Amino acid sequence: KAMLIHFTSFFREHGQFDALKKSVFPAMLKNRSPKTPIYVWVPGCATGEEAYSLAIAFKEYFASHAIRPTIRILGTDIAEDAITKARIGVYEESIAKDVSPKRLRQFFTSVADGYKVKKSIRAMCEFAIADVTQKPPRLDNALVSCRNTLIYLGEALQQKALFMLSASLKPKGFLLLGKS
Repeated sequence: KAMLIHFTSFFREHGQFDALKKSVFPAMLKNRSPKTPIYVWVPGCATGEEAYSLAIAFKEYFASHAIRPTIRILGTDIAEDAITKARIGVYEESIAKDVSPKRLRQFFTSVADGYKVKKSIRAMCEFAIADVTQKPPRLDNALVSCRNTLIYLGEALQQKALFMLSASLKPKGFLLLGKS
């Protein structure tokens, strides 16, 4: 537990979210049946901020294009306490430095010690305990977002994790890695 790192934030590396909305989301929706769900995996999700940020980005994109596909985002981590926090979806007031006032109003509810992710966003996300170097939870993901986990692994585990990440993608799926 002492060795696990849970440093994360909402909308980390803003430019990547802009690129997703501009290039990746349209490509994911092209030639896709409206009834086919979109699956996204966020391994090493820590306390859920990245998974929820993706859900919000998808929700904003769908609203701006008047579409409503089904999306399922699975956030996984090996730390049970982090997954528990992600499932609850309550974060400290300090998230206001990373989340715009408009997004706070639209996608969060003010609670005693901070903000709770609204049910419409939490419903798009599921959280589970899983190791990124083991068998992936799904093999038909349209997007895998693993932006920081790999930097904490040695070379042998990085290679194993990269194999699992790529194996979890459907053909023409997208793998998003962080700049680190």
